[in-house]
Amino acid sequence: MSASTVRRMAPDPSDGARGAAGGPVGLVAFKFRLYPSPEAARLLERYAAAERAIYNRVVEYQYELRALQQRRRRHGGRMGLPRAEFDYSDINAWAKAEAPWLVGIPGSVRSQAERIAYRALVDSLRLQGRRQARFRRRGGGTDGFSWQAATASGEVRKINKRWHEVRLPRARCAPVVWCRVRVDTGREPPAAAYRAGKVLRITRDAAGTWWLTMTAPAVPERAAPAGSSCGLDLGVIHTLTLADHTGRVLHLKMLRPLSDAEARRLVDLQRSQSRSRLANPCEQPPCPHTSGSCWRTSRRYQRRRVEIAVLRRRARRRAHDWIENVTTRIADRYHLVGVEDLSVRALTASAAGTVAAPGRNVAAKRSLNRGIREQRWATILRRLDDKVTARGGQLMRVRAANTSRRCHRCGHTAAANRTTRALFCCVACGHRDGADANAAQNIHDLALQGHPPARGGTATAPTGATPAETDAEARPEAADDASIAPAA
Repeated sequence: MSASTVRRMAPDPSDGARGAAGGPVGLVAFKFRLYPSPEAARLLERYAAAERAIYNRVVEYQYELRALQQRRRRHGGRMGLPRAEFDYSDINAWAKAEAPWLVGIPGSVRSQAERIAYRALVDSLRLQGRRQARFRRRGGGTDGFSWQAATASGEVRKINKRWHEVRLPRARCAPVVWCRVRVDTGREPPAAAYRAGKVLRITRDAAGTWWLTMTAPAVPERAAPAGSSCGLDLGVIHTLTLADHTGRVLHLKMLRPLSDAEARRLVDLQRSQSRSRLANPCEQPPCPHTSGSCWRTSRRYQRRRVEIAVLRRRARRRAHDWIENVTTRIADRYHLVGVEDLSVRALTASAAGTVAAPGRNVAAKRSLNRGIREQRWATILRRLDDKVTARGGQLMRVRAANTSRRCHRCGHTAAANRTTRALFCCVACGHRDGADANAAQNIHDLALQGHPPARGGTATAPTGATPAETDAEARPEAADDASIAPAA
């Protein structure tokens, strides 16, 4: 597995790194795969179970607190107010009484677990619109633990170009356990990732693979050329349609995350998993686990679950690799990037309706929602925002209304301009173009209208400014520029 870097625009005040615009560039997270020995795997399981137990204890306190608040409201406020904050001494008392095995967990692991749980508690209680924190379960893709590096270079050591070792946190009088880490050549984290006081985290995904994550200050990126700009139209057939200041139009299409054979294998595994689960009902008549029906999972079901998680992880990593390559090339080339101000969550809402008012065309809307989620619009917008900002540029979100109905040449807006899904033909001036290309040019114009002229460049009024007219039939629908899109 190759290492992946994920930029997080959360500045570290102690680093002092500045970007192209003079602002903090934040952190870069380096993620590497772990290959634990049997002894190290048992230790990882124990530390992950400790964080999960502490987190679930705090979530349980959250439910108790909400119940007390509801009882107080029912009694007209005559009951005493419950505590608004969680006391760490409650965790220590609970651990001594009900979970004595937590006493042997290193203090650095326990302190970080308490901090993560307390942050989730505060967010769920104080932030408006934040849903209630949920319990964690083993193997649900959220297992992991964190600890703080005690020394500058003693947590991770280098074996050779491809392999490193990380020293796992240990309790007092316990032996030291090292775990092997796979590092690709040329992707070794900088020295700032090994300094004392940095927090390292180990997580396990749904496929059962362990990962090590460490952070370091991001290297300041080279600023994009002044005066360069583009507009991006998001779509289902073409993931991105780009129109820039030179009049060039590009169609960028995401590669299929899974091949035909892998997609068929995924469907077969899901059907087999469904059959194996239904074939093993709970044999005890009064179900001891839940109030309703309960199904006992078999070993075959667990194997199918892991195989499905491996295929989904493969598809996710392939899609993210394409997104990282394309967004990096766009941020390196353009100083101003215009996109539609879309709410992906609202666009992918279900159209099923209710029993009293059932929805229409539910199957077609479900297919459209699936296509939008497969293109990963939210991830593209988030990564573009991170990378353009780090290079001193700006991601301009424009109003999405009528961008696909307005003629880029004369400005006439009408629903009749869209003859088909892929073809745009203006009823006023007869301008013909691809629908996605016309929308990208309109987005580019709106971004220029709301952005002041860049130093060293010119931003002219876009209305009426037309590049060389190109018919939709003459432009290839899936033409990718090698300088923008990654190689297949």
